[in-house]
Amino acid sequence: MLYYPSKLIVPSRANIAIQTPWLAPIVWDRTFQIGILNQQFWLQNVSIGLVVFTTGACIAFLKVLLQTSETYFMQGHRVKYYPFNGQPASLPTLKPCKGRQMVILEIQASAHQLDTYVCRVEMISHLSQHHFVKEVDYLVCVCVNIIFCHTVGVKVLSSLFDTLHPLVFGLPRKSLAYERQPQPQAYISEDEGAFFGGKVLEIYRLTKFHYQAVMMDQAHYIEVMKAT
Repeated sequence: MLYYPSKLIVPSRANIAIQTPWLAPIVWDRTFQIGILNQQFWLQNVSIGLVVFTTGACIAFLKVLLQTSETYFMQGHRVKYYPFNGQPASLPTLKPCKGRQMVILEIQASAHQLDTYVCRVEMISHLSQHHFVKEVDYLVCVCVNIIFCHTVGVKVLSSLFDTLHPLVFGLPRKSLAYERQPQPQAYISEDEGAFFGGKVLEIYRLTKFHYQAVMMDQAHYIEVMKAT
């Protein structure tokens, strides 16, 4: 491939933040030359799993999410959709494009359990260790009410990554719905702080840590205002 050499000391885009206060890089559109990245991931034969939980009335959002994923999510790469639902028969039918699969996992949990943060984290942790690691290289976990309106490509993939939900993008950090009481394990101070994803084993470590923290809070009779 022919491409211009990168100018290491010149930002790829002007007037945008390229690094968080905690020194994590921020990836924007045109940060990287996507053609080169695609070639690298194709050579590695990378596969990506898209995980989404949906129950009750939220099933209505799932079809739009999957349809827009077909158009914008990881185009040209192998993708497996993992919709979590206690009643698989209620899921919308979708025939994925070539190179994509719909994998419906039987979940032994009620709709109420699937709506709880603890249950979802536990399931992702367990399946990352015993199932996902055998099928995909990366996991991306999304809210069911997300609609992809623009290309989401391999430029976002790394060991661990996350994004802000569009509804809170641009809001001051102190207004975000983090747990502000210092007692819970989920505490985030006001001067700190969608979808998230990463390599399968890193997602396993992350969700395992979250689950253990929530269990620690419950053992001390602490209930967080909102899990993050």
